[in-house]
Amino acid sequence: MIIATMSCGHLDIAPSPMILSLIESLDCETAVAHAGGDDTYSTYYQAGAVTHEIVGAAQVDRRGRVNTIALRKRDGGLIRLPGQGGMADVANMHRDYLLYVPRHSVQSLVDDVEIASSARGLLTQNEREPMGYRTGEALVFTDLCVFRLDRSSRELIVIETMPDITQQQIRDATGFPVSFDADCRQIPLPSNDTLDVLRNRIDPLGLRRLEFVSAKERGALIAEILAADRIMVERCIAAQTAGG
Repeated sequence: MIIATMSCGHLDIAPSPMILSLIESLDCETAVAHAGGDDTYSTYYQAGAVTHEIVGAAQVDRRGRVNTIALRKRDGGLIRLPGQGGMADVANMHRDYLLYVPRHSVQSLVDDVEIASSARGLLTQNEREPMGYRTGEALVFTDLCVFRLDRSSRELIVIETMPDITQQQIRDATGFPVSFDADCRQIPLPSNDTLDVLRNRIDPLGLRRLEFVSAKERGALIAEILAADRIMVERCIAAQTAGG
């Protein structure tokens, strides 16, 4: 398996915890190779070599189209979002197209996105193979369920529900009529070992918590994470100093 941070062209990096201030230097130090954006695009994406890309989305509609450009407020104004980051160019190229929406709501799962910043247009094997792309899954993960972009209807269908979440809860929180796969199942609770890896090895600072809290709670949480990050940096500097 090759882990890559495409934004900086770090290829085949060593797994490291999710942190704020040291992540770029850790990736740079452990990368087997470095490539610029153009090389990464032509060598990996256009060749269909990327298997999985996981993309955060502010808004997804029933056809799996994504909006990461702007949202309209109730008063008619616009809230600017981070942007599509090149996803419009590569959404069809990688084998598995994986979107995640941390807070499932009628505002985030909508009938039609206000602005389509990217979408998976090539779904079937007959559409993908002539372009040189492998055929995989197009999925949307939320905190309530997992959708699959169906290759026949070309619309989202629920294939899994999160633990203790009912189908009615999903219907009530979705801005379009929801269909459930005939084999829809409930995802089992994660084991204690899995939770320990996620919380203590992968995300010891709790960065992912930022995606699940309200705007009012985010300021205090950011301050907490920055304080923990600063302590981690000081420990690393002290260890390097002691090591000569």
